[in-house]
Amino acid sequence: SDGTTPVTTSKAVTVIADIIVDPVLQIALTPDESEIDSGEEVQYTVDYRNLAPADAEDLQIVALLPENVMFVEATHGGVFVSNGRARPPVATRGSR
Repeated sequence: SDGTTPVTTSKAVTVIADIIVDPVLQIALTPDESEIDSGEEVQYTVDYRNLAPADAEDLQIVALLPENVMFVEATHGGVFVSNGRARPPVATRGSR
């Protein structure tokens, strides 16, 4: 022993903090066919999920289409944006 006596104290500490949680989005663009020939149509499905407990508000997803793919149409309110980009429809609340 070095001759010192350990001292133990206990104090309550209150910490107030603003915890900011941002949405964490997982987005996948999946074709309905793995291989297509030139001139054939392929349908892409855009799946998205919010992995965080925070709502994803005012969300707009823009999908970049693969090279050599021409936009034909979208369903459920999706639209062509420009330069090989399409904006699929997105749920308006929560996106969880």
